[in-house]
Amino acid sequence: MSDDQHLRFDRTLTEEKRVETGSYYTPPAMAELMVVMSLSYTLYRRLGTRCPEDFMRLLSDENPKGVSMGSKREQTALQKRIHEVLSNLEVLDLSAGSGIFPLTYMKVLKHWYSAFGLWKKPLIASIASQLSVIDIQSEPLQLFEQEFRSLYGMDIQVPSIYCLDALDEVAVSKFPELEARLSSGVDLVLGNPPYLGEKNHKDIFQRLRATPFGARFYEGRMDYFYYFVYRGLEALKPGGQLCFITTNYFATADGAKNLRTHLNAIGRFNALINFNDCTLFKDALGQHNVVFNLEKGDEVEEDGCVLAYPKHKTANLESLYEGLLQHKTGVCESINEDWQFSLVNRTMLYDYQGMLKLVPSEAHQQLITKLRHEGQQQRKTLGEQFYVQQGIVSGFDRDFKEKQGVFVLTNEEAEARPWLKKHLKPFYKNKQVRKYQVVKPTDYEVLYLSSKLEELEQEVGPVFEHLLPYRERLSSRREVVKKIRPWYALQWPREPWRFQGPLIAAPQRAFVNVFAYEAEELYGSADIYYIADRLQDQWVTQRTLWTLAYLNSPLVYFWLSLMGKRKGSMLELYATPLKSIPLPSYEPTNKAH
Repeated sequence: MSDDQHLRFDRTLTEEKRVETGSYYTPPAMAELMVVMSLSYTLYRRLGTRCPEDFMRLLSDENPKGVSMGSKREQTALQKRIHEVLSNLEVLDLSAGSGIFPLTYMKVLKHWYSAFGLWKKPLIASIASQLSVIDIQSEPLQLFEQEFRSLYGMDIQVPSIYCLDALDEVAVSKFPELEARLSSGVDLVLGNPPYLGEKNHKDIFQRLRATPFGARFYEGRMDYFYYFVYRGLEALKPGGQLCFITTNYFATADGAKNLRTHLNAIGRFNALINFNDCTLFKDALGQHNVVFNLEKGDEVEEDGCVLAYPKHKTANLESLYEGLLQHKTGVCESINEDWQFSLVNRTMLYDYQGMLKLVPSEAHQQLITKLRHEGQQQRKTLGEQFYVQQGIVSGFDRDFKEKQGVFVLTNEEAEARPWLKKHLKPFYKNKQVRKYQVVKPTDYEVLYLSSKLEELEQEVGPVFEHLLPYRERLSSRREVVKKIRPWYALQWPREPWRFQGPLIAAPQRAFVNVFAYEAEELYGSADIYYIADRLQDQWVTQRTLWTLAYLNSPLVYFWLSLMGKRKGSMLELYATPLKSIPLPSYEPTNKAH
């Protein structure tokens, strides 16, 4: 199937529909890589011979018949054993879209069987009958059926197609043959599940949480695709392979703690390909993807996980394919112009916080260990020695429709409202936080209100009147509905002393480790994180400055790159990764600066 044929449906999607459903269709070359990789590991486990890369070559070579796998007798015997495995695999796609994975699966098997003259109608029908194709949208499934018939003829029964929500157990129960297949288990689960965050799709998550399945696996701030990972693993037989392409944020996201724990408990990764800044989906710029192959079962043989990481943004799939084919079990690094490959013991994939490390090597691990320890003692972390907290969340900065400040005013708006002056503070944005210093002055001021309603009305009626036109919108904020905050207050004002220096500030995201010093006060938005010494003693300024220098060092950049959170090449300097930074012991000099 050509790229144009496959992407026909993808190109008809409106951006609204794409965002609503999280639909980004997989490039054919990527689907082929994933199918071949999954089949390779399946054959490796079932046949128990040599390494999976040999099978990748066997399945992907232009002439599989000519691939050297021993003597002619050995090749014939191996061919028969491979056929016994391939012809009996149950395969599932939970979010098939226009069917790129089942179609690619058929294409790969056709390629191998045709080399031996075995690709006949009875075999085609048998293989197709073991495919289960599910999607919640009917249009792409219709396209899949049309494509399948055009490739294999009208007289071949198409795979089992189900237009339903694969996460809806009630909907699945209406198809006994599908329910039975999922209950007995399948051998392969392939797919590209929809990417939907909870923040903008609360209704979808609420409906799912109301079901036993949704409630069992729900986790705050999770992504919708996590449910498909859980569902896919439930549907796998022990020893089965799950191969998904997803965003890579689950490796370190706070909202994926339970998912990572589950993955580590239920199976083992065979391969992790972190695409980082390489763009795979033209309509999803800024998205950072990972392909992973995970094998279900706690009896999985421990022979390492292959990690692949791009050396630059233009690293291509062809060189990735070649690198995976050349990579041999037992080799730690392989040379490739576009990709770095490592073979990592599966127990080393997770750090002490349970986060997945997508780019480690033995050398990386040694340096991480040194950073974490001082002699025989484990170093204290930044979170143990400093408060780390997000900036102000107002809940309604500005009314952009009316171009008016609500809690955040421009300097001009503040000057025109002198009665607000007592409650205004200079307000900084994260772009003003640079290495070692904050760029001043600022163009904004924040209406910092946290007093009780009665006091506000008695003390400054005009302030109350300033917010009154926005009362309905302010009253709908979560904290107001839950009666945690009065309607007029900042959503999360934070304690005023948290904004008093000496302190260190960090932007929420940056390409390098960026930490600034503030000696006096700094009121900033939620995309700034504040770091303040827990010990307010005579050495606080000196200790804060010393910590500032360390946080801006190349060592901390290395730590955050591997052990922190990332969005592509950008570091995510949120509370969790900041708190985990190990700090060397500090001994103050005789004279504080």
